[in-house]
Amino acid sequence: MTLLKFNTGREYTKNGQRIAAALQDNGDIVFVDVDRQIDGVISAGALTCDEVLAFGCFTQRAIMAAYDANQYNGAVDRSQLQQLRDAAASI
Repeated sequence: MTLLKFNTGREYTKNGQRIAAALQDNGDIVFVDVDRQIDGVISAGALTCDEVLAFGCFTQRAIMAAYDANQYNGAVDRSQLQQLRDAAASI
C-alpha cells in the first residue's frame, strides 16, 4: 500500500485538516479526513495503479481537487479506515 498523508492547513479544527490516503492495487484512492470525520474512495476508472502515479493523480493537489468537487463515494473498505485514521492523526 502506498500511503500519503498531509495537512491542508484549513482550520476545521485546532489541528487543521489532516488527511491520509492510500493508493489501492486497482488504482483507486481511499482517503480519510480525520478532522472532519469524512472518508471515501476516489475511483481510478480505467486507470491502473501505475497510470495513477504516472499521471500525478496520487498527489495532495489531485486528491483535494476530487474531494472538494465531491468526486468520491463512500464505498470504503472498512478494514483500512483505522490505519488511515491513525496515519492522519499522527501528522
